Amino acid sequence: MPDSLARVRIVDDDPDMLKSWEFLLSSAGYLVSAYGSAKEFLDNDDPSIPGCLVLDIRMPEISGLELQEVLNEERNPLPIIFCSAHASIDMCVSALKHGAIDFMEKPVDADRLILAIENACALNRKNSDEARDRRKILEKFNTLTTREQEVAFALADGISNQKKRYKFTAALCAAKCLSAPRWRSPISSRLFLRNVRNKANTCVYSVLLLKLAAE
Repeated sequence: MPDSLARVRIVDDDPDMLKSWEFLLSSAGYLVSAYGSAKEFLDNDDPSIPGCLVLDIRMPEISGLELQEVLNEERNPLPIIFCSAHASIDMCVSALKHGAIDFMEKPVDADRLILAIENACALNRKNSDEARDRRKILEKFNTLTTREQEVAFALADGISNQKKRYKFTAALCAAKCLSAPRWRSPISSRLFLRNVRNKANTCVYSVLLLKLAAE
């Protein structure tokens, strides 16, 4: 079932291929944007719109692999599906190594392409939702005082390094601080925790997400 908000971008220097895929995907219920070159895509596409990118490998000026490199540098979240009739094994390996979710040989089977696009759009939506959740957590976390943040980080460090005794000891100390009335109200209220019992776990979860987002 196509995501009603997702847009499939197609970048291929073959006009006939663009028209064929645009018709196929539009008929399948997708919003489609077709670009005849990587430059046209970079100049006109809006990365804030969810979806995915169907990308050719061999194109003049900027190749598909070069475009992938640019998008990775810009941290563009669009999942990439490569399609090519003239790709080497090295190209395929490079594309997948740098984050492409699929690589298909032309002529592409229509059902396989639509399934790959469905999976790519679902992945993009999942990643976007997780990024939004991390931003919300960061906003809440930034309302804590410096000392309250230190307590939460100490606890998270202890949990993520349980095999290191000194880290675990730090976590236990932090947990005691969290259970004290002095820290209970600000941390629980600012992180919108429902009760004191799950307060420590939620702090740990929040900080671990912040750590993962920073990596």
